[in-house]
Amino acid sequence: MEAFIQVQQLVINSVRLKIIAVLFPKNHLRQFSFNMGPLLVASVCSILFFTVNFSDAHADTWGKVVVDHYECDAEGSSDRIVIATERGYTNAEVYSGYSETYEGKLIYGDFHSYGFTEFFTEDGDEGGRLYIDDYMVLESTARDWCWG
Repeated sequence: MEAFIQVQQLVINSVRLKIIAVLFPKNHLRQFSFNMGPLLVASVCSILFFTVNFSDAHADTWGKVVVDHYECDAEGSSDRIVIATERGYTNAEVYSGYSETYEGKLIYGDFHSYGFTEFFTEDGDEGGRLYIDDYMVLESTARDWCWG
């Protein structure tokens, strides 16, 4: 929290100095800088809030394969897997990279959006291609998807 406040103060001071130096003579310096402070803080906080809360919705994340395509066999399908992420479980179908989707493997990719996505191995190598059927689901939903 302290570092966050320091960054805000640094941004405010930097912007304040630039605006003051360009637009206002020395005798208006104090009045302008104090009036703009709350507005600048509110603007910076709003930008940081929206960046942090909404930018990572489709960001790459680590996941662990908890059910592989040998175990997940609903409807005779042998390409379904379940990935545990920090936001719940992701139900996916493997299109390539079966050897990298065994139970216990750590993989990295965009597991929080629907559709096709490439994933990477724990070593940073290309792992393969998945189709994300559902994400951020409960364990019971993942079980139903896998075993019906």
